Amino acid sequence: MLNLYDGFPPVVNNCVTRAPAPWMTQEIRALMAQRDSAFREYKKAKFSKSFLIDRLHQKYKSDRNKCTQQIRNYKIKYYCKVDKKQSPGKVDKKQSPVSMWNNLHSKHTESKAIFTPDELNSHFSLQECKPANVMKTELMNEIKSNTRESTDSENKLFFKQILTFEANRAIKHKKSKAKGKDEISIKLVCLIIQPWINSRTFPTCLKNVLVCTLPKMSNPNGLCDYRPISILPCLSKALEYIIHGQIASHINKYNLLDDFQCGFRRQHSICAALINVTEDIRRAMDSRQLTLLTLIDLSKAFDSVDHDILLAKLRSYFNLMD
Repeated sequence: MLNLYDGFPPVVNNCVTRAPAPWMTQEIRALMAQRDSAFREYKKAKFSKSFLIDRLHQKYKSDRNKCTQQIRNYKIKYYCKVDKKQSPGKVDKKQSPVSMWNNLHSKHTESKAIFTPDELNSHFSLQECKPANVMKTELMNEIKSNTRESTDSENKLFFKQILTFEANRAIKHKKSKAKGKDEISIKLVCLIIQPWINSRTFPTCLKNVLVCTLPKMSNPNGLCDYRPISILPCLSKALEYIIHGQIASHINKYNLLDDFQCGFRRQHSICAALINVTEDIRRAMDSRQLTLLTLIDLSKAFDSVDHDILLAKLRSYFNLMD
């Protein structure tokens, strides 16, 4: 039986998400062990109805009170050490409870992890997670077979001539003052977007980004505690804004998206998807049917998108040729 347990149950990795209490010492741990041992002896005597039950009960209460008092004393010493300017028992009325606890939690542990730029770059580099060749070939053939190719211009995407106010709106839409690799501010952008749209190309120089790492928590200790932030050139942001507006208008005009697509759509939200799923489950329960719900959470979902499949789907949606 032990061999079966060792061979078949899955391995579970437990991740410590909470740092140990900063006031915890070896003395307190010894008192806690002594308290737990006295409690176990008391429970055994209570179960066996021993005549020593009263004496063991008093010993357990004495050890418990001693341990509780010692923990309280160490907590008071730690709080006074964190904020030396504030005397014990004095409360700053201007400080909100949220900021107070954030200040205390930030001082619980000091981050000793130091990572080099090369280590961070390797961690955030694209981890290829592409479909198998057979699956990709079948999917590409299915997309091509469903592509509606017509000789006329119906349901075909054509990029329109942008006007001056559209370029101004695209530039003013981005409120960020961050400069990309080209060192051009959003206020210095001129109207040079139209030639790129006419040539249906995205300039290579606008694909260079500055990647900055931001910690997810106050005291990061591992590479997974950071998240990358890509700072794009301001021209690329304006170009993306214009192209997105024309593509979204084309999609809405010909109703190319699925009716149940709720993410990244105007006048749609995750609430609509939740209501739809809940309603389907309720109807199945009323009909005495079995409901099976599969939820998938993909890590680095956008980084794992296969570009060949994405381009094939775009061509099928917009009737574009290779």
